[in-house]
Amino acid sequence: MNTFRITTLALGLLLCTNAFATPPHGDGPPPEVQELMQHIQEKWPEKFERLMTLRESDPERFHQQMRKIRNHMGMGKKMDPELREHHEAMREKHDAFRDMAAQHPEANKKEQATIHAELLTMAEEMFDLRQEGRLLRLTRAKARIAKMETEIAERDQAQEDIITDFVNDAIEDGPKGL
Repeated sequence: MNTFRITTLALGLLLCTNAFATPPHGDGPPPEVQELMQHIQEKWPEKFERLMTLRESDPERFHQQMRKIRNHMGMGKKMDPELREHHEAMREKHDAFRDMAAQHPEANKKEQATIHAELLTMAEEMFDLRQEGRLLRLTRAKARIAKMETEIAERDQAQEDIITDFVNDAIEDGPKGL
């Protein structure tokens, strides 16, 4: 085939692909973002109001903030459901701890002692939960490492074939990547 025909064919395929590309999602944010916004509105109404103001005044910054919030809340696209659940539990413990600690300065001496004891118990629970999260992430990392070691061993076994196929693909005369 000559260069002109190849270029024409490639251009035709490109235009067809663009014509059938999936359109962006409908009006409004995707369902997971709507769910997140509802969660923020229920738990932190003042933060929700700031986000809505930012959405109108600086959409680019709003989207950056939403990405940060999603990642912080463990709602990233690839987050393990077990890790997400753990992350949520840790956040709830932290919020409860902060609320309890805020009561301490205004309490009388007897109540302060009770609050202090409760804070110690909550801190121990938070520590244990944080350790569980670290162990969970370590287990996941070890599994990824084991998988990678297996892949490396398999590639070592198939080294000759991989190299031969690579060279043959490079010198083959036909179209590539189809």
